[in-house]
Amino acid sequence: MRLWLECIPCMLSVRFREIEKLVEDTNRRLEIAKRVVEVLYNELCLGCLCAPIIATKMFRVVKQMTGVDDPYREYKIRSIRIALQLYHEVLRRMLSIDDLRRRVLEVLKMIAIANAIDMGVEGYKPPEPDELVAHAVRSEIYGDVDKAIDLLMKARSVAVVMDNAGECVFDRLLPDVLKDKKFVAVVKGGAFQNDVTVKEIELAELHRSFHEVIDTGSDAASLIVDEVRRDVLDALNRMDLIVSKGMANYEYLTEVLGTVIRRPIVFVLTAKCRPISVELSVPQTKPVVKVWIPSS
Repeated sequence: MRLWLECIPCMLSVRFREIEKLVEDTNRRLEIAKRVVEVLYNELCLGCLCAPIIATKMFRVVKQMTGVDDPYREYKIRSIRIALQLYHEVLRRMLSIDDLRRRVLEVLKMIAIANAIDMGVEGYKPPEPDELVAHAVRSEIYGDVDKAIDLLMKARSVAVVMDNAGECVFDRLLPDVLKDKKFVAVVKGGAFQNDVTVKEIELAELHRSFHEVIDTGSDAASLIVDEVRRDVLDALNRMDLIVSKGMANYEYLTEVLGTVIRRPIVFVLTAKCRPISVELSVPQTKPVVKVWIPSS
């Protein structure tokens, strides 16, 4: 997905919000803001029109110049702990559904709605994890739902490319409901916004559900080809199916489909901004599933 004009003020606003939170001195704030703007300007001049790449480089400036390696650490921990308090009750409700296809549908709804736990979209206020559970019961999910269910039920091995912390706890529903399949979780190697990283694996208890948890080796917003570990890409391409969580992964991976990624992908996300809602033909703030299958 190519950069939209309104992505530019969104990325700037989120970075400026972080600077204000992390730095008290006005002059220092302006120094960091200036460098963030320079990075944005340089990337655009170089012809980069991919929001996750630009956002990654801007966030790195904030981390480097503030000396705070993980600005969202406390928020991530709190989100994970709240999600864990809710998880087993949600899982019990899913397992109580007799029809497997209906059960998978409810899981897809829950993990799509859980993607709403996002601090990286300007003008968007993320709900608390406990609010999501009630919302999931009555929510409608849009997009290629039947195709996604077919792929999940048929696959023997599935990789879940994770997004936000808190959300990642609910992603455990997939392996905990579809126990006859091998599931691998992919998390970030370093901090990008409030996304789950290798540091939160144990806290989120991912190993209790997934057969394996691997990290990208990078703090990039998505599986940026020039940065992600080659063995991670190789592992993804050995899977029967990839489940990609969140907007940044959708924005980036749709630019490299059929090249470095050659396996079917089920994109699962909440459309938290207008560009994504228009691209996916879904009302804004609604959960959506989009399927991509490589041509033979």
